[in-house]
Amino acid sequence: MKPLRRALASSVAAALFGVFFSSRSSFASNMSQAAGIHAIQPLLTALRATQLPVCVEAAERLSASFAHTHVADLALRSAKLDSAHALALAAAIRHATQGGAFQLRGFSASYNPQIGSTGAAAIVAAMPDNLAEFGLVGCALDDVAGDAIVEFMARATTLRVICVEENTFSTAMVARITQAGRLLPGCLVVV
Repeated sequence: MKPLRRALASSVAAALFGVFFSSRSSFASNMSQAAGIHAIQPLLTALRATQLPVCVEAAERLSASFAHTHVADLALRSAKLDSAHALALAAAIRHATQGGAFQLRGFSASYNPQIGSTGAAAIVAAMPDNLAEFGLVGCALDDVAGDAIVEFMARATTLRVICVEENTFSTAMVARITQAGRLLPGCLVVV
């Protein structure tokens, strides 16, 4: 009878042990989800606050996909962003990507010529080091924004594509951006 009791006690202990770690794992997963939602909330708010259709749609896509993945691309092409929008989005992107609860894989705000050098420089500075794709095509950017792009490229660890053509960079800045791209193995640089 004693071996049966031992086996039963061992079986109950194993079941309780499994339930304990299963609920800890579920708790950790729920905490991770809550941290992620907390991380992206300012970004969703900033996108919606622009009241620009492209940005509002991007917020809805991001919100809907966040239940399934914490990795996303943010495409704001031809959104009619101005410098004020860019500054608000930059702060929100910085908040959302710090801490690792959310990963921004790709970002494009191409064809927003009203973004201005100040807004573009703020957005570039807010980009995470592990961004894979970046685009600010046709945004009337000058060498001030170009300096921010070169600084970003120097710290980028996983950048694979950067498209910043159709801007007003000087010939010297185009050369600097091109040279910065040569230091990024496997990165396509279009300037």
